[in-house]
Amino acid sequence: SMNATVLMRDLTGDGLPDHILKTTFSNDIKLKRNIMGKVGLLKNIHTPLGGRIELSYEASSLSVADPRFRWNLESVTHHAQLNEEDDVLSGNELSYETRYEYLGGYYDRLERVFLGYREVERIAADDSKTISTYKNSLIFEKGLLEKQETYDSSDNLLRRQSSEYLLSYQSSPKHIIYRDSRRDYRWGFPRLQSESFESWEPGSLDAITMEKEYEYDSYGNITELEENPPGTDGDLTLIISYRYMRDLYRMSLPARLKVRDNDSNLLRHREGVYDSLGRLTALRIFYDSESSTSRISWNDDGTLSSITDPLGTRTSYDYDDSGLFVTRIDVESSDGEEISSHMAWNRAEGTLRSRTDPNGLPERHDYDDFGRPTAIFGPYDGTIPAVAYEYTSDDYGSLYARSANKISLDPDDEELMYTLIKIDGLGRPIYTAKTGFIAHVDREGGELGWNVSGAVSYDEKGRVVKEGRPSFQAADGLPTAPLLEEGFITQTIYDDLDRPLKTIYPSSNWGDVYSTYQYRIDGETSLSILTDPLSRISETRKNARGQLENLRRKYMDETLAHVDYEYNPLGELLEVRQSNQGEDDYSVRFTYDMRGLQVAQESPERGVVRYRYDERGNLIERSDPNLRAKGKVVRHHYDGFGRISRRDYPESEDVHYFYGDSTKKNINGVGRLIRRRDESGLHEFEYGKMGEVIRERRTLHSQRALHADQIALMSFKSDYLGRMNRI
Repeated sequence: SMNATVLMRDLTGDGLPDHILKTTFSNDIKLKRNIMGKVGLLKNIHTPLGGRIELSYEASSLSVADPRFRWNLESVTHHAQLNEEDDVLSGNELSYETRYEYLGGYYDRLERVFLGYREVERIAADDSKTISTYKNSLIFEKGLLEKQETYDSSDNLLRRQSSEYLLSYQSSPKHIIYRDSRRDYRWGFPRLQSESFESWEPGSLDAITMEKEYEYDSYGNITELEENPPGTDGDLTLIISYRYMRDLYRMSLPARLKVRDNDSNLLRHREGVYDSLGRLTALRIFYDSESSTSRISWNDDGTLSSITDPLGTRTSYDYDDSGLFVTRIDVESSDGEEISSHMAWNRAEGTLRSRTDPNGLPERHDYDDFGRPTAIFGPYDGTIPAVAYEYTSDDYGSLYARSANKISLDPDDEELMYTLIKIDGLGRPIYTAKTGFIAHVDREGGELGWNVSGAVSYDEKGRVVKEGRPSFQAADGLPTAPLLEEGFITQTIYDDLDRPLKTIYPSSNWGDVYSTYQYRIDGETSLSILTDPLSRISETRKNARGQLENLRRKYMDETLAHVDYEYNPLGELLEVRQSNQGEDDYSVRFTYDMRGLQVAQESPERGVVRYRYDERGNLIERSDPNLRAKGKVVRHHYDGFGRISRRDYPESEDVHYFYGDSTKKNINGVGRLIRRRDESGLHEFEYGKMGEVIRERRTLHSQRALHADQIALMSFKSDYLGRMNRI
């Protein structure tokens, strides 16, 4: 007789019971593996646009450090899924796969939790990859990114970001009840101490580096940030102090912010004031020895009530009974004038239903059941909207969005211009089209149809590698997907960082016509070299912050232009210097206050031009060397809303500006410029319902004595496209 033993036991380590058979006639066992492990794992995501995201998984590698089995994400593939009608381009890649590999998993047996993998490798379709290294030895540091490196398909290191942390523990020892336990029951806070960013180019040994260092208070707030680019001139230090409200435990309210450069010069200074509930009530911005203060008030329910600028202009907000939607905005000038606008909302969807401008002119928005806009009615419109939107799909499920733009401001005019966009399953446009008309050359009339964008072809990473020219399709219905016409194709070749290396332009008469791009490291800057089809070369050098420092244009070994740029640590342009061979250097220098406003500009032909500003930041004085020699300046005056009201010229007649108040609704002039008086005379304006100028009256002063002023009347008519139809 034969004896057999049947067991249901996990033999493969995947956590599922396998079918095990052992007989007396053999020393072997027979195993039927449980293949239900992937049941219930997300496999496909079908997007509303018709695309599909496919997920695949692989079994984890078991080890002493990581004995727990799991299914890891192995790859993610995005499928555009074009229908047959639109998939007309040969070689067009429509699926994009990204693969993942894992290394160094760790399971904390004391905490009984998986702390993640030490390394996760993300591999793109062109075999370029990004390796992310995480901390996974302590539960306090779980998931913290320690290093991230980017490699090209030849395993050249191109980018590296590194982070260092300091783990701060609770100062008090373990509680007595945990004295004999091996577990750590204290809390810990891993502080990011420093970051470094390094960039290489293939074949370059030099690297561009940028370092940042952080300091914290005992509550984990950043109190100091130092940014250290290459060299010694660009260092920046940000210092933040906080207000602590222990009764409310509001422990992270920034009270003071200062920014200094490497010479400790103060570049920025801000201070915040808070009420008893920890709400910001005032913001002080310092410049030189002065400061300006903006004030903020709040409603009892925590919504913003008003903002008052440094010169007293107040903007206040009213809400509906839910406190979520602003229904009215009032702007009150420091002179007591007020301008109001109103809004209404579809509260269930959170969409704007209508709004009314200060002249009382309405604008209405309609939506479909999905919350998508279907029509916008302006103040000129009756039953025909200014813009209508239509959403539909073809027989294959591809989505269209079509807009119909009204052309004439006449409410009864039914002439429309259509714009169409058709998208693939990943939301990218297959083509865009606009109503077009081509006139016959040899006879009257023409063909009505569509101006269609050029065809686009993608590579395995979803980058545009081929692009055709726009075309015209005569059609009464919808256009079809455009084709790539041989001889009219622009091709682009990329590097592993998705930067263009070569652009090949269509040309049947001139042979190969192309532009090339090169990328290098030149000292402490990144160098980009563009060579156009005529062999003209443009070289640009950028610093570690990405700011343009040097521009050279060359042709036939001759430098045509050489321009250098200098910045302060905040990115403000300090100097532009042009150095042309055989000529003296030409430079323009700029100076700023602590608000970032330009206070001086120096150039050889103009000398030093100085600027002064009011507390709002409005320009109030401008002077150049000629004016200062006479003790004069050009002054700018503003009304209570902060609008320019007068330009005071020392040697010519002033220019005055007048704006409409609430009594000027009959000319739609509330809040708009209605009159300007200058040396030539008077300009008066009337506006249409969309804010366009429809009438101008000019009174021209006579240059001869005893002659009356001349009056000129002009009227204007525009359409919805902003085009002038009649003067």
